[in-house]
Amino acid sequence: MAKAKPLTKTEMKKIFKPIILKEIERLEEEIKRISGETLGGERTSVYSMHMADVSGEIYDKEFSAGILSKEYEQLSALRYALEKIERGVYGLCEGCGEPIPKGRLKIMPSATLCVKCESARQSELNGRAKRLF
Repeated sequence: MAKAKPLTKTEMKKIFKPIILKEIERLEEEIKRISGETLGGERTSVYSMHMADVSGEIYDKEFSAGILSKEYEQLSALRYALEKIERGVYGLCEGCGEPIPKGRLKIMPSATLCVKCESARQSELNGRAKRLF
């Protein structure tokens, strides 16, 4: 496999910055939508609802809160990627310092690790999980 080349400042700003900004915009809209669905709506007295309905409503709100948490996490990662573009270090692996391939960054613009380092990180996490059980 050929070694990836570092991104130029032009590539960072002309190719990847628009991708990241578009994804940030999409996530912000999704967060607004989910927040509106989760927090909005009529508040019905739990005394007038059946227990199964109450538990279903609680489950739906907790599920939406979990999704929101992931969306905020992704939004934070994308904003971090924008900071890295401004500093001129976007696309460099935070594990080994080697360039992250452009194809990986196009698919996952918030990537901070190359495939090799991400794979090693996942193996370490899986090893920890196995030791717990």
